[in-house]
Amino acid sequence: MTRKSASKTKAATPAAPEFKVNPFADLRTKLPELRRGTRPAASPPPAVGATAPAKPRLDPEDQALLEAFKDAGSIALRGGAPAVRIEVTPRRGGLEVTRVRGLRGLDVLEQMQMTDDVRVRLGLRARFHEGVLEVDGNQSRRLASWLQSRGYALDEDREETPGNHPEDRR
Repeated sequence: MTRKSASKTKAATPAAPEFKVNPFADLRTKLPELRRGTRPAASPPPAVGATAPAKPRLDPEDQALLEAFKDAGSIALRGGAPAVRIEVTPRRGGLEVTRVRGLRGLDVLEQMQMTDDVRVRLGLRARFHEGVLEVDGNQSRRLASWLQSRGYALDEDREETPGNHPEDRR
């Protein structure tokens, strides 16, 4: 048995069919018009003695509102330092984690600086997780004094439960 040569078995490919309708035929007839430069006319240059357009006038009701709220931008929404909340939550195995909430406004660089500062100044392992500062162990009192020294106000709604802090267990 012999092999058939590939050239014999290969059928000749048919030539590409001719287009009966050329979708670009209309463009050839319009091409000379487009080349002539039928661009829209440029706007006339401004007159030398022309002044700036007149400012829109407000009706009396809008003027009264503007007058009433003219210093609204200077109102402090959260007077003073930003309030943070400290929570101690148990984890599996009896370990606890102290979480500081209310630090969402910090960008990544400020978060990194804060975690480094907690590590250096307090000697604690800290990390940010979804805008919440997490510190290993029950460190609520140390973090509270450290945050107050940095200018943060503690949220007064938090409850200190007895027996939740290691010093209370002694």
